Amino acid sequence: MFFLIDHLLYRDDLVEHLELILPLDQEGVIRTFIHQPGLQGNLEKRKIYSQMAFQEGKKKLFDYILHVPFFMPNLLNVSEEMIIFSNGLIPVPPLGKAKLKFYYLHEWIWDELNWSGLSWWKKILLKSYEKRVLLSLQQSTFPILVSSQVLAKKLQLNHYQCIASFYKSEDFPLVEMEGLREAYSLCLDGVRKEDSEYLQTLFLQDSKQEWFIFGKNNFEIGLPEKVQYYETFCAGQLQAAFLQSKCFISFGRSAFPKIELASLSCGVPIVIRENLITYEFIPTGLRLSFSSMNELGIVLQQLSMHAPKFDGKEMRRFALRFNEKHFKDKVQRFLIK
Repeated sequence: MFFLIDHLLYRDDLVEHLELILPLDQEGVIRTFIHQPGLQGNLEKRKIYSQMAFQEGKKKLFDYILHVPFFMPNLLNVSEEMIIFSNGLIPVPPLGKAKLKFYYLHEWIWDELNWSGLSWWKKILLKSYEKRVLLSLQQSTFPILVSSQVLAKKLQLNHYQCIASFYKSEDFPLVEMEGLREAYSLCLDGVRKEDSEYLQTLFLQDSKQEWFIFGKNNFEIGLPEKVQYYETFCAGQLQAAFLQSKCFISFGRSAFPKIELASLSCGVPIVIRENLITYEFIPTGLRLSFSSMNELGIVLQQLSMHAPKFDGKEMRRFALRFNEKHFKDKVQRFLIK
């Protein structure tokens, strides 16, 4: 069997999906657009075929994006059974020319592309290819698995099944903490330029307030005096922060709320910007929402009033519904058909 994935330039959510499913076929071979050797752990033990040679110094997908329309469809030139994990870069193969077990669509990468930095002919080339991939998904008779209803409706898919992604629950074991949790945890992913001034003010309101802040500081926001800041981070750092925090503040940009679920698994309620992904995966009783930065300030001021309604055990039980085993069990049904 062949496992097709957009790229192996760096580790991301899509790689974690492939890593989880790959052991189900001990002889499975990986095909990808481009591969930077040595970064993918156990995946490196498999045969990996890439369409393009990795160029030292070019480590971002955007460095190779113009080659996608020419090289990516070649991944489909196999006669054996295949599984596709994609963020929208690989088209669905034509019926009769492939044996596709399923296509798992995690997110739509074209929304993240910096179109403003491209010339007109590059935009036309890539827009045309994006449309090709979209039409192949809309017209497919193969099983299309999608990470969220929000994504499926946005792309106007006709036939699909929604199988939510997962977070690595084993990285967040149950830990009983004594004493009050006084810090705030916050992830900068999804912060907009217009948010930065208010965040700066929020950080400076109380010089004694402790903060744990994660993610890239794109707008060079001045950080609080008492802060532990991690531009890149691991599960252990997240859990250490959550166990000292009274809430986790999220701006809800990701295709799947895995950091938010990790927070819930540690018994920490979420304060999150309103968005459709939030509504789909996290019920009202486990979160507090804000639609503007002024509302965020009000929610934080009233946090102690809302705290009694949050039950740590209930939050953890809910989060564990999105662990690796649940995802693997649901996907495995498509492998035995």
